[in-house]
Amino acid sequence: MRYSIAAENWAQLAACLPHLVFHIHPALRAPPSTTRPVDLSAALSTLSLTPLPPLPPAQVLFLGLYLTYLTTHLSDLPSFRSVLATSLPSAPSPLPAPLALAHAIYAALLSSNHLALSRILAPILAPPTSTDSNWEESDSSADERLQLAIVVGALPKLREQVWRPLERSYKTFTDLAWLARVLLFPPGEEGETAVKEFLVAKGK
Repeated sequence: MRYSIAAENWAQLAACLPHLVFHIHPALRAPPSTTRPVDLSAALSTLSLTPLPPLPPAQVLFLGLYLTYLTTHLSDLPSFRSVLATSLPSAPSPLPAPLALAHAIYAALLSSNHLALSRILAPILAPPTSTDSNWEESDSSADERLQLAIVVGALPKLREQVWRPLERSYKTFTDLAWLARVLLFPPGEEGETAVKEFLVAKGK
């Protein structure tokens, strides 16, 4: 799965993530099957209103990756909540980090707030600074970068979605820094150069 993201092999990622989310990890958590008759009274006596134990971190990560893929590569926003509800019937508050990040990406795309999406992507679009070394070493940050890499793989499609209304807006395209943020390019000179090339390709 990690190799699929590193190689930007989105077809392979789409093939493995649903199995990880819906089959493999739930099966690992399930009690061992038995051929003995089920004792109904014993089963009923174990029913409880106590919340289920939290999902293992790996399963939460796979769910976050899958939700991120659904919203960015497939633009399948309606499936976001149904998949989340199916996989996590009693969502904890606050959400675990991978699910919180997936929800933030979903909310930004649902409201077409690409400036918010650019803020989410800032850690991976901007080159790391000397103060970011600890950030890269932590497991949680590595997982976050894995999710953001999925979004980065969908940037060409997302840019086209942003560009369509911009092109019809009669806006003069002189604020290159603003355009770089809206079109999800890196900040600074690199982003402004990319915006100029993008505009030339669009005949502007």
